[in-house]
Amino acid sequence: MKNICHNFYRTIIFNASALTIVQIESTKKDKAQTVYIDLGTKRGVQKGQKFIVYIEMDIAGELSLKEVGRLNVKEVLSGTRSLCTVSKGGEEIMKASKEEKKLIILSRKNTFLGGLGL
Repeated sequence: MKNICHNFYRTIIFNASALTIVQIESTKKDKAQTVYIDLGTKRGVQKGQKFIVYIEMDIAGELSLKEVGRLNVKEVLSGTRSLCTVSKGGEEIMKASKEEKKLIILSRKNTFLGGLGL
């Protein structure tokens, strides 16, 4: 399973433009509360859709992903922008943003076990 996720990550991140948090919109006590993402109606994003937030990490010379948070789409603003509430990991998202780390998002299936984000 780990190899499937890694291969999926390499396909999406390295062969296409990454889907990312582009700006933190509001904060409270050094935690991100709402953020803008670079996805909208052009990719079929809908209000209530869920995303997992990752940061890229170099582990022994290989790029990997580490989950740092979760988002829920609050409002789809345009073809390429949506406003999301941070449902988990506000502090980690804020820290990664301050450190100018790339915050990558992948859709999270709404299933019993939370899906695989694939």
